[in-house]
Amino acid sequence: MKLSIYGTDFLILIGKALERDGHCVFFNEFSPDIDLIIIQSMKQMYKVYRLLKSIRKNKIKIINFVLDIPPYRLEKRKGPRSLIRTENQLLFDDQRANNTLFKYFHQTLFHIGAKYLLLSKILGCFYLNSMKGSGISKFFSRFILKIFNKTYINRISYQIFYRNFLKKSDLILCVSKYTQYCLKKFLKLDSKLCYQCVDSDFLLSLELPFESKYDAISIGRFVDRKRHEIFVKAAKKLRLKILVIGSPEEPWIKLDCPRHYFHNIHDVWRELSKAHIFVDCSIFEGFGMPPIEAAYLNKIVIASDTFIHREIIGDYALYFKKEDVDDLVDKIQVVRNRHYTINKRELQKIKEKYSIQEAKKRLLNYIESEFKIS
Repeated sequence: MKLSIYGTDFLILIGKALERDGHCVFFNEFSPDIDLIIIQSMKQMYKVYRLLKSIRKNKIKIINFVLDIPPYRLEKRKGPRSLIRTENQLLFDDQRANNTLFKYFHQTLFHIGAKYLLLSKILGCFYLNSMKGSGISKFFSRFILKIFNKTYINRISYQIFYRNFLKKSDLILCVSKYTQYCLKKFLKLDSKLCYQCVDSDFLLSLELPFESKYDAISIGRFVDRKRHEIFVKAAKKLRLKILVIGSPEEPWIKLDCPRHYFHNIHDVWRELSKAHIFVDCSIFEGFGMPPIEAAYLNKIVIASDTFIHREIIGDYALYFKKEDVDDLVDKIQVVRNRHYTINKRELQKIKEKYSIQEAKKRLLNYIESEFKIS
């Protein structure tokens, strides 16, 4: 089988496993003689859009992996910063989700500019001129970019542009039942379930330290829905030594605790291996990999009681009420008082279910059953 993978993270891991089995895999590049192309998430959409003519001409099958469909960007609501409830999860809404004519105009121009290769190259020339040019030409280039390069990840981008792209797929795979639910509810599209994997080979090869450097660690981008401040408040009450790891995407989020960002994910896992407890306060995930990675390192996981956490890590985690600092404090105390032990049976299930080999098998089963390709 010859295939092309447009993506990162788990799809690259699966692709390399397929290569070891003798399959021909192109990573983030296209060849007209492949059997199928696999796309990961909306971020890869425009790279593939420009190839659609060749894909259809050569009868190449398209598989789209949907990582998440965020309800807080798709629900209709009366105003910004409202809390909505969807499938037992409280989700944060912000102004970016509001659907205005102005944003529709910008989003459409961005879509057109990114969709076609020629326009994309022209915009690339304008970008270079805006950096190196001078005078009127530099001002004009920046003006053009402001019109065509303004993008909003909102209801328009999902319900119009991403939906139309997904409809061109021969198979849509969702990484969780919750993402399946959101895809059906908001985009009215059917899909099949295919859980992703973690880098099981590397995680299992890590040597765990004898003593813990941190009482607890939390991992996740610095965005509101991760609710890192809940973890920090609970840690302060218990005077814990903690660390929060993540990329600072929303600079207005300030945390009164040690925080760090590692460019290399392996460094993140090495630091995680030094913690006694992993805490995840997130109120929305499409899948949620850090709790699984923590389980692979035999860490106790305390997670917010959300639909997605219950689905992905099941009975392995100790759950606390969403956004409830006192309940999180109580659960951490349970662990510190040695009244909680790791469920070894659930741990083994997680390590088997989310391994690279199992994820590869799940994907191959769909490819063989849907397209008769082996």
